[in-house]
Amino acid sequence: MKKLLALAVGFALINPAYAQDFTKQKIQLIQKMYDDGRKQDDDVIMDYADKDLKKLYQRNLKVMEQEEAYPCIEFSPMWNSQDPQTKVKVQVSALQNGKIRAQFIQYKTKETVDYEVTCNQQRKCAVGNVFNYADGEVSNFAKNLAACLKEQNG
Repeated sequence: MKKLLALAVGFALINPAYAQDFTKQKIQLIQKMYDDGRKQDDDVIMDYADKDLKKLYQRNLKVMEQEEAYPCIEFSPMWNSQDPQTKVKVQVSALQNGKIRAQFIQYKTKETVDYEVTCNQQRKCAVGNVFNYADGEVSNFAKNLAACLKEQNG
C-alpha cells in the first residue's frame, strides 16, 4: 500500500497535468477584470470577487444606505485612485508568492495592485483580496474594509 501511495505521489509530482497550478487562469481573470473595467469606466472587482469579498462589499453598501455613515471605500482599489483613468495599458503578471500583479499608469505615476486569487478544481477563479501600494506602504483592502465596517456598526 505504501509503495502504491509513493508511486501515486511521485507521478503527480512529475506529471504537470496533475499539478494544480492555476497561474494562467488567475492572470486571465485579472486581465478580463481590467478589460471590463475599461469598458465600464468603473471598478468591477465585485463582479470577480469571491464570496467573502462580495459579502464585505454588500455590507459596505448597506452601511452607505444609512444617512450618517461615511464611506468605507473612498477609492477604486482596482485602479488605486479616487478618480481613475481607466483607458490605460495594464500589465498583468504572476508573482512567486502566488499573487497576481497589475501595473499601470495613473496620472503619470506607476501604480501596482496585487491580487490574491483562488481557484477551485473546476478552474473557476475569484479575487479574494486586493493589495494597494502608496508611499511605500501596502494596504490590505479586505482587512481595512472589514475594520471600517466593524467601526461603523459599533
